[in-house]
Amino acid sequence: MSRENNVIFYHGTNTVFIEYIKKHGLGGYDIVKESRGIELLSKLHEIAENVDGEKYMDFGSGLLRLSVTGILLQTPGDTMNWQHGSVYITPSINRALRYACINELGSELFTYIYHVYNFLSEQGVKEVLELMNNYPLVKEIIFKKGDPIVIEFHNLIEEDLLSEGGENPMSRLKELDVVINSNDNKDDLDDFGFRLKKIIPFDQLVIHPVKKS
Repeated sequence: MSRENNVIFYHGTNTVFIEYIKKHGLGGYDIVKESRGIELLSKLHEIAENVDGEKYMDFGSGLLRLSVTGILLQTPGDTMNWQHGSVYITPSINRALRYACINELGSELFTYIYHVYNFLSEQGVKEVLELMNNYPLVKEIIFKKGDPIVIEFHNLIEEDLLSEGGENPMSRLKELDVVINSNDNKDDLDDFGFRLKKIIPFDQLVIHPVKKS
């Protein structure tokens, strides 16, 4: 990827975050850190394990507990990445669309907080409401009504990026160049994700609403 290239990148998220993006730009506000979302998820996870570990294990076809455990480990990687706090982008609009639609709140972390909260509410755990009051930013986000969006932007260079696992992006960018310049199936773009290092002002972003099926 050279400075002359104009690879289009996308970020799948939700309108619940749009005011933060307007004010701070994309990548300008670490809402994971400011909300203490991982800290809250850890506490909710512990309560769920103690209330009814077996039900928690089975909830959401068994994927909820497994995914939450992965998030709490905060393990980086280019294939299965559980780290949060960075803005993740992709040259694949389909990958960005899937992310925006699968994660109801436009964020893996906040979506799983919401699901664990719902599990505990269904079990009649009253202390969860008091706990949520200690995390007002999380509470504000997970109870908002939002819609999925895909954000498009251009003109990034190597220095603006890290690999999805947080490493030097050069090898992945070279692989991306091969895919973009080939006549092969562009579905291969789904394999590429990066971390955004720079802040992109709101007026340089194109917001695409996602139609709900």
